[in-house]
Amino acid sequence: MYHASLHSGLKNFNPFSHFGSKFAATEAVFRRLHLGEKGSPSLYKVTINIPHDNSIEIPDWASPRPRNIALELASHFADDRSDQFNSIAESISIKEAGDKDLRASLFERISENLLPDVKGIYYKNKHEGEYDEKTLCLVCTNCISNIESEEFDHDEVERVKKLLKQKLHRTL
Repeated sequence: MYHASLHSGLKNFNPFSHFGSKFAATEAVFRRLHLGEKGSPSLYKVTINIPHDNSIEIPDWASPRPRNIALELASHFADDRSDQFNSIAESISIKEAGDKDLRASLFERISENLLPDVKGIYYKNKHEGEYDEKTLCLVCTNCISNIESEEFDHDEVERVKKLLKQKLHRTL
């Protein structure tokens, strides 16, 4: 699977990093650049070993923020975890969503409610790559056994730029 970042030389990934196709990863990082973020786009190919019974599938929650995933997880679970995920979602406002320390603590609370049973969350990606392709959000990253840096494919980057122009209605 692939992950793209605005940071080069990654040796580890944070919990709740997303992995998908090469095209989806390329689109994700070039969207961030297009929207004004700064950095050096880098592409990583990884090997992920996660048993099927240690993963769940939920709908795309449309945001890398803990509030959105907590709400989707609250809908997924029918046990006491539903209330715990709702509580996590209610503990952060839109205004606070940019607070990195608060986000990290909420992701940790989400992890505590999922691990050791759920190590990965699959979803049909509605935002990057081919429509409905599977993407994996890793709850913990100890399932990654190999990280290789790769070059972006020029043709794929051009395809992404055209796609983003259509999706975002802006010139790249």
